[in-house]
Amino acid sequence: MEKPTPQPLVPLVDFLPTEFREHGQARRAAGWRLAAVASLVLLVLGSAVFQWSLERSARADLAQVEREHAAVLAKQNRLIDLRKELESLRQRADLWTLLRHPWPRTVLLHAALEPMPSNVALTQWSLKATAIDKASAAAKAPQAEKPGADQRPPEIRDAQRLLAEQQATRLVVELTGVASDPAALHRYLAEVGRARVFDKVELGSVQKAGSPSESEMKFTARLLVQPGYGLPGSRLPIPAEAAREMPPPSPSAMAPRGPRS
Repeated sequence: MEKPTPQPLVPLVDFLPTEFREHGQARRAAGWRLAAVASLVLLVLGSAVFQWSLERSARADLAQVEREHAAVLAKQNRLIDLRKELESLRQRADLWTLLRHPWPRTVLLHAALEPMPSNVALTQWSLKATAIDKASAAAKAPQAEKPGADQRPPEIRDAQRLLAEQQATRLVVELTGVASDPAALHRYLAEVGRARVFDKVELGSVQKAGSPSESEMKFTARLLVQPGYGLPGSRLPIPAEAAREMPPPSPSAMAPRGPRS
């Protein structure tokens, strides 16, 4: 059972003046207002610090991106330079490939004489450059331009000029000889046709030689020389060791030569 709360015997009397009570209430209200203003200031300062940290982080990220962008641009410029250098090297390689041809005459002569049997003999051997098609050759030939009008690198101009000149002609080896055995003659021409420097073998005429030996025949044949490396229609791969070991051709070796007999 709860005990009753004792009541004061004397009632509480407030002897303070009314203005004192109002002044205390105003002081307490000012404290709350000051606390509210301080909280607002702290909130603004915290927000400012947070925004500053975000800006600082964004500036650091931007600086990193700018450094990476500069590195990418440097790599792109380096790639462009390497591509230009590669294109220049390819153009020089094309020119060098064209300068290695036509085939050396000794190589053609060796390929024509090596498989020759004892019952076949050559009386004449000549190398001629025959025009393929004058109309197409004239269309492929580079037109004469004014000095300084062509801004291409010299190796491109030289390579295209040499390519047009070599495309307009076809090297042909003409053979004239005598044979005492038709089968041996056909076997000889078949062996010559297997040589890598010849593209096609054409047997011309076969007739009696008019000699005391009735079995001896006079024949003519044409050997179409295989187009060189880099030329249209060529089926020859460029061996890497040959490209490394072959010395540059001398001007005398590249000078035009007439037919040999």
